[in-house]
Amino acid sequence: MAEPHGQNIRLKREQLGMTRSELAEKIGRSYQHVYNLETNKNTAQPAIFYRIARALDLPIEQVMKDSGQLATAPDACAANPTSHPQPSRPVSPPRPTKSQLDQVVSNARTGAA
Repeated sequence: MAEPHGQNIRLKREQLGMTRSELAEKIGRSYQHVYNLETNKNTAQPAIFYRIARALDLPIEQVMKDSGQLATAPDACAANPTSHPQPSRPVSPPRPTKSQLDQVVSNARTGAA
C-alpha cells in the first residue's frame, strides 16, 4: 500500500482527471517517475514535491506528508502562495512592446534620439 505522500499525489491527480503522463509533463519528469512516486518506489527531491504541489494545487505540506523530506526548496513559497510568504527575488523589467521596438528601430534609422 502506498505511503500517504504517494496516495495524496495519486488521489488528487485522479480527482483532477489528470493522467500520470500529464502530471509528468507539468513537472518535467517521466511517467515512470510519477508512477514510482505514487507507489513510493522512490522519493523525490524537495523541488519536485513543490512542482507537484503547484501542478495539483495542493499545499506543499499535504504533498510531502510522511515523505521524510523537509520543506526547504528555494521555491517553497510558490507551491501555495496563500499559506507561505513570497520570497524576495529580483524582478525582471517588463519586455518592450512591438511598437516600442519599432520606435527604437525607426529612431536608429533616422538618427533621432
